[in-house]
Amino acid sequence: MKRVYLIFFLLMMTLAAPGCATVSTSGDYTLQQGKTLRGNLVVTSGNATLEEASRVTGDVIMTSGNLQANGEVDGNILLTSGNVSLGPQAIVRGDITATSGNVSQAEGAQVRGEISSNQSAVTIGGAFFARLFGLLCCAPLLLIGGLIFLLAVLLRRKPTAVSADQGPVEATSEKLKNLKQMFDEGLITEAEYEAKKAEILAEM
Repeated sequence: MKRVYLIFFLLMMTLAAPGCATVSTSGDYTLQQGKTLRGNLVVTSGNATLEEASRVTGDVIMTSGNLQANGEVDGNILLTSGNVSLGPQAIVRGDITATSGNVSQAEGAQVRGEISSNQSAVTIGGAFFARLFGLLCCAPLLLIGGLIFLLAVLLRRKPTAVSADQGPVEATSEKLKNLKQMFDEGLITEAEYEAKKAEILAEM
């Protein structure tokens, strides 16, 4: 049983691996005020809004659309096409990279990394796909977690199956033991003992 709990713990740790939680959406997306998205945000063909006091703990990746951010982004902001508008409460702890469009900052907005706009398609494309491949860390971890879960289920079922198989054997052994004791005490004849013994064994 301890092995089952250990496997279950490893499964939970696998699924809770930091940086792997990701929201991917097509169309407009809004992270509401005060909300936290733990992981990366991927938006394809749509605009994204990060309201005041919101937070993305990973990267913000957009293929086409504008980003209005007045919250916090712990990672990088990467756009293949579109504008980035940072509000007065915005904090970006990584870099901002854009293929085309402008990056505007309101007074009070903070960018801890570098701002690169109007980059070549090759440069932005390489960075974009590198980020996307990084997001694929979820797939193998979830696969491993699923296998561990199945293993835990099998380990829990195995003892039950063995006990079910051993039940009739133990019952037959007990009957034979009692029958032998009756024969030894002279309560039944040898012929009766052999006949009853054969009957018990036939029931297995």
